[in-house]
Amino acid sequence: MTEKFVDSILPVAGNKRPVWSIMIPTYNSNAWLADTLNSILKQDLGPEIMQIEVVDDTSPKDDTKKFVKEIAGERIQCYVQPQNLGLVGNFTDCIKRARGHYVHILHG
Repeated sequence: MTEKFVDSILPVAGNKRPVWSIMIPTYNSNAWLADTLNSILKQDLGPEIMQIEVVDDTSPKDDTKKFVKEIAGERIQCYVQPQNLGLVGNFTDCIKRARGHYVHILHG
């Protein structure tokens, strides 16, 4: 039996949009996330140009929101899913949450 994953991604509304979104899906990956975030911050052009957001798939081992705040303060947003969506669901939600004209999924 084949299941189809069907989920609609709505268009982004509003005129104030960054050029691109760097969306970082995570799950129990804080061990590698610091290097990823520090690399992005070195290249940061500001929130008007870059949306940077970590989207955690309800990691049971990591407090991702606290970890991101310790590294990036308020510059990098962190969203924790209310329930585990699985790999495809979390990737899809990254795209849904993106506000930029271009979207880069950057694995943590």
